Amino acid sequence: MSTFSRLQKRLSRLGIESHFNNDIYTLNKENTSAQILLPSPLPLEQKAVEQLLNFASVNVPNSVGKVCMARATPDFHPGAVAPVGSIVATTQDLIIPEAIGTDINCGMRLFTTGLSFDQVCEQNRQLLLN
Repeated sequence: MSTFSRLQKRLSRLGIESHFNNDIYTLNKENTSAQILLPSPLPLEQKAVEQLLNFASVNVPNSVGKVCMARATPDFHPGAVAPVGSIVATTQDLIIPEAIGTDINCGMRLFTTGLSFDQVCEQNRQLLLN
C-alpha cells in the first residue's frame, strides 16, 4: 500500500476527501477546498494538510472577509499555525498576518521564462530530465 493511500485513509476518517493527479493533491472538507502542488516522491504530511484546510476556511463573522482560495507549493510542510509553503487569496478587506511567515524564501524560487504554459508543457519531459 502506498504512503498516500495510508494517508488518504487517515484523512478520510477526519472527513477530508483527497485526490492526487498530475502532481496536484486536491483536498476537500465540508465547504472548504485546497490544492497542493507536490511531486509524488515528496511526502505529504497530515498536520500540514489539516493546517491548510483550517487556513482555507478562515472567514470573518458578520463580514464578507474570507479566504477565497488556498494553495501550497512543493516546500509545503507544517508550520507553527499556518503551513509553510501555503498561499492564500483573500477578499480585499482581510489580511492574515500568520500567512507571512518567518521562513519566506526558505527553499522556493520563482523564475520567469517568457514561455507560455503551452510552451512549457511541450518541453515538460525534457525539463523534468534535467
